[in-house]
Amino acid sequence: MKFRATFSILVFLISASPVWSAPGGNNYSADLVNLNYYPHEHRFFNSAHFVTAVVDGSSNSAGNSQTIALTEFFESLSYGIAKKLWVAISETLLWDQTVDSLSPAQAENTTTSAGPSNPAFTVNYRYLENHRRGFSGDLGLSVTPSLGPSISPEASDGATGNNLAGGWVGQISSEIYWRRGANETELAATAVRYFYSETRGAAGAITVTDPYWQNDVKLVDRIHFSQRHYLQIGLDYTFLLDRNLVSPASVSTQTQIAGNVSPTLLWGYSPDPDIVAQFSVNFHQGNSSRSTISSSGFTTAQSTTMSTAITATLALLHQF
Repeated sequence: MKFRATFSILVFLISASPVWSAPGGNNYSADLVNLNYYPHEHRFFNSAHFVTAVVDGSSNSAGNSQTIALTEFFESLSYGIAKKLWVAISETLLWDQTVDSLSPAQAENTTTSAGPSNPAFTVNYRYLENHRRGFSGDLGLSVTPSLGPSISPEASDGATGNNLAGGWVGQISSEIYWRRGANETELAATAVRYFYSETRGAAGAITVTDPYWQNDVKLVDRIHFSQRHYLQIGLDYTFLLDRNLVSPASVSTQTQIAGNVSPTLLWGYSPDPDIVAQFSVNFHQGNSSRSTISSSGFTTAQSTTMSTAITATLALLHQF
């Protein structure tokens, strides 16, 4: 009986609306601090992110290793064009990326990349808004046009690489949100289609990447401690991915990246109803296998790679 009473009290504390929450009938979608926020009609939303790699490296079974130093800026501007409908344009500026490679013989090679990415254009629709039960849901479609081939700094005689995808990219996503008192949960699924793309190397040689899919699911839980502060934990799972590259000499490199989970811890603070500052840390570890197949169909080399990355992100969100 004592256990049952204690459990009932815990459930009540978790599910009860806090004293600072909005009155009934409000699904919080206009509040910038909430997971299910979106820019309502005739409102702008700006999201600026500064990302840096704290740790980013990999090593393979052939004895090669890489260490990556990365700094980039992400900017997204959204606008509510109608009720429950908004559009966005986003861009990533790679400020500097340095890749330090080390061969089994301890030969070192350092390359750099910088520049803007392909811009992404997105349209989103809030198809579900259940005020009474606290549920809401979004559907998003995004397209990223090609702006030319990706430049590989490893094969371009010391030239700086770029930050382009080398081809068109399409994406469809769906999110479900559930609010219960001071707690919010998000379940999201994303399918990304990378179309035929090109990478330009030494002497203008073009390596092509066949089209492939990348699929992810994400689970996020956000706890509001007050109107200004919240803590968020997220898990992002990327499914098994297969990618095939073909060189000008018709040599095929097939890469299979195992499914992996990336956890993220985020803290948010709102000094003003229209401004939110966020700081987050993400951890990623993955394994991949690579096979090189000659033009005659024979496998000439195989290797496995383990990579580890920890990135820190500082973000500023603003609606106006």
